[in-house]
Amino acid sequence: MAIINNRGGIISLPTSAGKTRIAIEILKHQVGKKLVLVPTKDLVKQWKDQISGCDVDTYAMLYRHLDRLNDYQ
Repeated sequence: MAIINNRGGIISLPTSAGKTRIAIEILKHQVGKKLVLVPTKDLVKQWKDQISGCDVDTYAMLYRHLDRLNDYQ
């Protein structure tokens, strides 16, 4: 609940431990515009297949569009 209450945090678990599922559950409790950043296009697809109402993209894409970051504050 600390991540939900503080509106931020880090989920650090081993591969296949359920980080995406945990993050999706947390995002369900958030209001407003949501942004998920992942390192690869494969993970973008994985996220988009599992969640709606959330913007998902790579770190590189964010860097190219830093001007849009204010939309998420």
